[in-house]
Amino acid sequence: MKGMAVGLAVLALLVAVPFAPSASATEESASGGFSATSTVTNVRTAGSTTIVEYAFAFSTTGTITGSAVAQFTFVIRASGSFTFIGSGTFTGTVAGLAGTATGRFAGSGTVGGMLSGQFALVDGAGSLATVTAQGTFEGTTSGGTYTGIVSLP
Repeated sequence: MKGMAVGLAVLALLVAVPFAPSASATEESASGGFSATSTVTNVRTAGSTTIVEYAFAFSTTGTITGSAVAQFTFVIRASGSFTFIGSGTFTGTVAGLAGTATGRFAGSGTVGGMLSGQFALVDGAGSLATVTAQGTFEGTTSGGTYTGIVSLP
C-alpha cells in the first residue's frame, strides 16, 4: 500500500506541475465538456481502503474535441472520500489541430458525489506534436466540464 501511495503522489505531482511552453508558443484559454463511461477492471482492499481500477472511455467537446481511453485507479477511504490518478490516449483536435496525445489526470471526490481534478495533454503526435494543454475539471464519473490553457506552436 505504501508503494501505491508513493505512486499516486508522484503522478499527481506530474499532472499538477505546469508545462513550460516554448518561447515562440502562444497560449489560449480552453473550455468545454466531457462525458464518460467506465468499466471496473480490478478491485482490492487494504484494511478499510478499497482500490478500484477502471477502464474509462471519454468524449470531449469544446476547445479539446475528441475521444480518449484511459486507465484510472481510485483509492476509496471508509469515509467515502477518494483520490484518483489516470492516464490514457486522446485522439482528436486541440484548438483545431488534429492528432493524438497522452492524457494525465489526478483528483479527488466523494463516492456518489462530485469530483474535481487536474489534467494535462502531453507527448502529442501529428499536429499535436508541439501542443500541450493543462487545466482543471469537475463533475461526476459520467461527465462534467473542464477549463484550462492550451499552448500552441
